Amino acid sequence: MCDLHLERPTLSRKKDAILFVEEYFMNNENAIGSGYLDKYYHEYETWLNLLTIYENERTCPKNVSPGYTFFLIKESTNKIVGITNIRTSCKNLNVYLHGGNIGYSIRPSERKKGYGKKILKLCLNKCKEMGIDNVIIVTLDDNFASRKIIESNYGKFINAIPSSEKKGHKDLRYNIILN
Repeated sequence: MCDLHLERPTLSRKKDAILFVEEYFMNNENAIGSGYLDKYYHEYETWLNLLTIYENERTCPKNVSPGYTFFLIKESTNKIVGITNIRTSCKNLNVYLHGGNIGYSIRPSERKKGYGKKILKLCLNKCKEMGIDNVIIVTLDDNFASRKIIESNYGKFINAIPSSEKKGHKDLRYNIILN
């Protein structure tokens, strides 16, 4: 498990990034926390440029919360096994309520290996480095794996609100205080 690290997306990861997203599509899933990679994977270079725009609060579009996107890399295979987006601001009410500071996904073929717990732990370390000490994380009520991951990283349940993405479900909101 020690051979995992967060890495900023680069052009050298293009081929693996496309395979990563296509694996989600083959499983009829969306890559949560992908910083819109699932929408721009055929325009990878454009996506890289958008990430730069999204990182800066002055250049970030008003309807998007500024943040940073990272791949979770397994060093022994040099493969993308996950993706995360750390939003440095949740001033957008929809993001505050339904998205939070951190979104993450683990590649479907790499699940149930402890990578979810590790990616969140690495994200929390990044948040601390960025001066974010009060982290909001949101998951769907039927995502039991994510709930377990959040709670194992000291997530405290705040509340449940109607989901903005899945009719008839709730978004479960958690808070993690970093010291």
